[in-house]
Amino acid sequence: MRHHRAGRTLDQASEVVDQIVSRPGPALPSSHTLPAMKPPREPTLEEKVGALQHVRYEVESLLLTPDGARSNKTLEEAVELARMVHSRALYTFFSTAPEDRKKDDMISKDFSFEPKRLYGDKVQTQATVDRFNKHLFHLTYNRVHLSAAEKRWPREEWLPPVVAQSKRFIDHILETPPFLIPDEERKCWQKLKNADTRGLALEQNTGNIAPPLIHITESPRRS
Repeated sequence: MRHHRAGRTLDQASEVVDQIVSRPGPALPSSHTLPAMKPPREPTLEEKVGALQHVRYEVESLLLTPDGARSNKTLEEAVELARMVHSRALYTFFSTAPEDRKKDDMISKDFSFEPKRLYGDKVQTQATVDRFNKHLFHLTYNRVHLSAAEKRWPREEWLPPVVAQSKRFIDHILETPPFLIPDEERKCWQKLKNADTRGLALEQNTGNIAPPLIHITESPRRS
């Protein structure tokens, strides 16, 4: 008897839910329209100048390698992971057209450097970006189905196109009329080009980490 009553109660509850879900909402006035999506705004010149140091940080961290990275397997793994993270950020920077900009993303076109597809045709590009996203930046079930060969990070596919474009961008910045870039920032880009050309190591204090952290990491080296 109890089972019968419970069944009737569940049936009645289900009917109520169905009525609520299927009930039409209030009619919108004919003049009602949804607000238009605002396109991403164009950054100001001041913002572009301020952004250059952040772009330089990404390029610098991709091109240069810290001292000792090749002599320590743990450090080497961390450095290679960091390089892929920086290359992913730069991929979006170099390949995004203005009409495809998302929110406040920086893109190379902001600095008169034309966007470019870096990984072949559209299908190949999407496959490469999916590997970046699914195998490196997100925990996905796609990883479960990878073969032993597919689990290896394809650095030789991911990094070279972004590295080459980064070097072209350095030259582009250095060729930009002086009045558009502060002299101090231009010197930093020239220093980066020289370091890359000579194969110098990445300096500890070139990152955009907080000053207290820089002090902590640099103090043992000064003592």
